[in-house]
Amino acid sequence: MTLPDLSGVSDMPDWYFEREMWHLDGSVDAPAAHRPAGQLHELADLPQYGWRQEASRQPSHPATPRVDVVLATNRNLPYLAEALQSLREQDYQNWGLIAVLDGVPDPEADLVKRQLRRAVPDVQVYDQPRLGVAAARNLGLSYAAGELVVFMDDDDIWATPKLSRQVQLLAGQPELVGCLHACELIGPSGQLLGQQIGGPLDRDVLFEVRSDGWCGGAFMVRRQIAIACGGYSTAYTVCEDLAFVLELVERGPIGWDPQPLIKYRKHPAGQTANQTRMVRTTLQIYRDRLARALALQDERGAQQLTNTVICLQEWLAEPEPS
Repeated sequence: MTLPDLSGVSDMPDWYFEREMWHLDGSVDAPAAHRPAGQLHELADLPQYGWRQEASRQPSHPATPRVDVVLATNRNLPYLAEALQSLREQDYQNWGLIAVLDGVPDPEADLVKRQLRRAVPDVQVYDQPRLGVAAARNLGLSYAAGELVVFMDDDDIWATPKLSRQVQLLAGQPELVGCLHACELIGPSGQLLGQQIGGPLDRDVLFEVRSDGWCGGAFMVRRQIAIACGGYSTAYTVCEDLAFVLELVERGPIGWDPQPLIKYRKHPAGQTANQTRMVRTTLQIYRDRLARALALQDERGAQQLTNTVICLQEWLAEPEPS
């Protein structure tokens, strides 16, 4: 089997494996000799993670399981109000909002909190220093208590039946670890740009990058599966959704609803604005996954991942259109 050059794959640094006690103000009770600038929340390191794993704020009927919506934001964008309004208009009622402010400075943070509480009075709001969206989602996940979890972007718009359709899909197929749906792409002012079609996901589809595309907010995940995956990896500053989903499909398939249930907003301040950066990070994620497959002597997975890495390397080597 011919393998690509893996010289760009770095081993996980020592600080990644250190267990530390985190506080909501961002302080940490452990040596940080190996930790780089900017502390990172790994899910298992969060102090509330252990005692909240089996917690339940509200009993759920099997037909209406509790859904926790985790929203991470690092800014006071004008799109937030529209995102929150679409959440309020959901036709599924058994949900709760957990909002994490990722390094939003005062007085802007106060404005965001007031906006959150006006829209959803019983919202849980947590602050953290600027650690990135993966760490913010992990913090929100550690406080989740429902059977199901959705990660909402602060600039997307949800269709009214989003939660109800996803809950129904997971209820009917217990073998699924989660589900996703099609997305419409919109511009800064809401103009329609296109649609991401996608399809159901499993290990083979993702290892060979045969999906037509999806957005992170389209996923609904069983909370215990998300915890078993360790939440989001903080090793990547973008494409954290891809790294998370690659962990999910190791535990089971992800179902599909062809109905577009999110308007995914693309704008200059968005995480996906820099396509080359996205592809470079995607390449690094697949290189890391390939290194793991080789270490586990997973020959089939390594072959699939090798082909994917080569394709991504070739894409980056192509000159940009003039």
